[in-house]
Amino acid sequence: MNFNSRYTAFCGNDNFTTVAGKYEFFDKDKVSISVDSVTYSEEWKKPTEIRKKKI
Repeated sequence: MNFNSRYTAFCGNDNFTTVAGKYEFFDKDKVSISVDSVTYSEEWKKPTEIRKKKI
């Protein structure tokens, strides 16, 4: 399954980070997460990071 996580601010003036990846439940109370990309926007001056790593 895919996930997309992001940060929002009430005022709209902030640094925003979006994380996209995949997750899989492999036991009753355990999950495997794989982050595919981290995107920065607004005030951030960072490029998008592409990752392939399990946490």
